[in-house]
Amino acid sequence: MPNVVVAGLRLAANALDVSGALLAAAWPLGAAARTRRRLVTKGFVDGQHCELTFALCFGEEMLPDEAIHAARAVRVSVTDLTSAPFGRVTVQVPARVRRFDLSLTARRMRRLAAACGGHARVLGPIAPNAAAAMAARCAASGWRAD
Repeated sequence: MPNVVVAGLRLAANALDVSGALLAAAWPLGAAARTRRRLVTKGFVDGQHCELTFALCFGEEMLPDEAIHAARAVRVSVTDLTSAPFGRVTVQVPARVRRFDLSLTARRMRRLAAACGGHARVLGPIAPNAAAAMAARCAASGWRAD
């Protein structure tokens, strides 16, 4: 019975993320639209895969090992553990350069950090010339943006 409740809560959280991302994608002056325009001016192609770097800052009650485990549990690449004792982990998350995908990825990272008593900040994308290697990594891991 607890597994059914947990699955229901995950489904509800996913529905909220998707509905919020849809609204953000529809709003032409929103943060997702500004981020997409900024990425396109930096050389990314609209709809192209990119890898976003996030700083996940966890609450004081969260132990560093728990923070790392929480980040890895949602299948993101943990790239910097030097600040983990201070409650901060740097991760890389694949996304497409589309308003919906950018908003959905940011919402999911914020929800992950909020569940651990913290917050998430977008640090920026990886250079556009690394997109082919990142797309191959996505295909190898079975991750799909669609």
